[in-house]
Amino acid sequence: MRTEDASSIRQSVNRRKVFKLSAVAATGAAAAAVASATACSDPNTTNQTKVTRPESIPFEGKHQAGVATPQQAHLAVVAFTVPTGLDSDALRKSTSSVFQKWTELGRRLSVGDTSIDSSLISADTSTSRFTLTVGVGARFVELVGGRRPDAMVDLPPFVDEHLEPELSGGDVLVQLCAEDPLYLAGAIRAVRAAASGALESKWQSNGFIGAAAASTGRSPRNLFGQIDGTNNISINQEGDGGPVWISDAEPAWARGGTYMVLRHFGIKLSEWEDTPLEVQEAALGRHKRSGAPIGRLTETDPVDLTARGADGELVIPVNSHIRLSTPTPGAGEEMLRRSYSFTSGQVGAPDEDAGLIFISFQRDPRTSFIPVQQRLAATDALNRFLVPRSSSLFAVLPGAVDGADWLGRTLLTGTGPNEK
Repeated sequence: MRTEDASSIRQSVNRRKVFKLSAVAATGAAAAAVASATACSDPNTTNQTKVTRPESIPFEGKHQAGVATPQQAHLAVVAFTVPTGLDSDALRKSTSSVFQKWTELGRRLSVGDTSIDSSLISADTSTSRFTLTVGVGARFVELVGGRRPDAMVDLPPFVDEHLEPELSGGDVLVQLCAEDPLYLAGAIRAVRAAASGALESKWQSNGFIGAAAASTGRSPRNLFGQIDGTNNISINQEGDGGPVWISDAEPAWARGGTYMVLRHFGIKLSEWEDTPLEVQEAALGRHKRSGAPIGRLTETDPVDLTARGADGELVIPVNSHIRLSTPTPGAGEEMLRRSYSFTSGQVGAPDEDAGLIFISFQRDPRTSFIPVQQRLAATDALNRFLVPRSSSLFAVLPGAVDGADWLGRTLLTGTGPNEK
């Protein structure tokens, strides 16, 4: 965002006199969406009752866990590439072995069975609501001789985007989530060990959400002090179709899966913290403390994009994040967001290495993520504070439906669990 854009926001806000600097503005919080509808929660206006959640997340089912699953506190995403020089038969054979090992890891670790490799997994922790989710990139599908779905497109470049190739793409992705970072760390090592000799590591990112959000029904705050998850869609782990699950219009190997968009955004924390509260709120379209849409009182109040103040000006600015990210009715732009904050601990000029791992799941990125992100990249007032660093798309495979099945079986062998 240009300097004159920030100035115009400030003047518009002052003209309407909607905002006031608050002495109780939230500070030092963690977690919120950047490339989707953003809001923030207030401890005084949201439910802080501890939510009872199952000790373990079932691994088997027609959809993989880790998509519709309520967010765990910690995330790791690990990307791999295939070695060069293998023909499709050799690649299918080597990766089939890896995917079967990962399936067994997912089954056991989801119920706390760490006997697979006690040197890699801490045996004195609970199941930690662990999930393991596997996806594949377009190149991998083509290399193993599968049909690339029409919806599995290459994400286009977006305005003012300078990405880091070493943090983007990959042939295979494993998403690992857990409440306990120790359990997660061991699982990461076990996943890498299972892939050794067949797949080569490309990149890894680790993220987190706030402890309170992980144990309550509230959405988490991010490093902006805002939250991710307000107005997020709800999906059924056992359902079919809808805005997330791939339907029978795609190749058999993809049915029951979903498309995962994963992007890294660095956040210019120092610049954000030096920005007046009323300009922050205008950029977001929500009050920072309560999370309410501008001019409303609570986080869950409906967003009225047509509302105007006494002066005739739009209450929610035209380039606010919430306005631009709101799905166009009937256009199929809905997506499920599951984002995490990150910080590496590295500090350099002009700021520390910190930001957001944006994750969305959708049935068709051509009608959902891409048009929404194109709007955001063009005029979102938050762009002033963001540095897009990576952009990737993977097809999350359908689940392993029973003990005889394994992730990727249909893609790699052309058979399901009852078609050996």
